[in-house]
Amino acid sequence: MSILDKAADLGRMLGKSKEYREMKDAEAMLKKDQEAENLIQHFSMLQQSYERMHMTGHEITPEHLEKLKEAEQNMMANKNVKIYYRARGQFNSLFNNVNQKIRENMENTGKS
Repeated sequence: MSILDKAADLGRMLGKSKEYREMKDAEAMLKKDQEAENLIQHFSMLQQSYERMHMTGHEITPEHLEKLKEAEQNMMANKNVKIYYRARGQFNSLFNNVNQKIRENMENTGKS
């Protein structure tokens, strides 16, 4: 079995994981919630705007940071947003653990 075949198997296993299913379910709920979509879009737009300002040498003021913090708090106050971010975090944790295990075993291959 080739490396790509094993990668495809791993992808299928991740797709069947509880963490992935919960993330996809939460994502579907999020897409049905227009308020949640608007809150996320507003936060993302502010965040990107401030990142562009920073990259072009403009100062990010405490007022900017307060506005961003307020947008994040409003976004996270929405039940569906909170569920989605928690589920996405759990899947990302699983994915990172898988990557760590792969790295560990790659590095240990030549040491045996």
